[in-house]
Amino acid sequence: MSSSINGFGTQAVRIAGGKAVSRAADASDTGPSADPASSEPPSDSVSISSAARSMAALEAAVSQSPTVDSARVAAVQQRIEDGTYKPDPQRIADKLIRMERELPGRQGRQ
Repeated sequence: MSSSINGFGTQAVRIAGGKAVSRAADASDTGPSADPASSEPPSDSVSISSAARSMAALEAAVSQSPTVDSARVAAVQQRIEDGTYKPDPQRIADKLIRMERELPGRQGRQ
């Protein structure tokens, strides 16, 4: 078995579930599927959706924010211990619904 300089060998590739799949033909192959009129190798392209771009921007923003606000956590813990912490279920529900509506691709859904 030989490998070409581009790193693609001819051995089968294992995918999820343990199935073996043979590799696609190399651009240098001159088999029946190769186009002899074209001297350029086929080009690959990647398209990033707007939702993926939004998620990447959100991830970048989150990574720059502090992980935990220790002072706020301590204050909430103290209120719980004192018995003065009274969560407002309606406020929590409203914020969850608003957050859901603000997710990319969720505008207008109810």
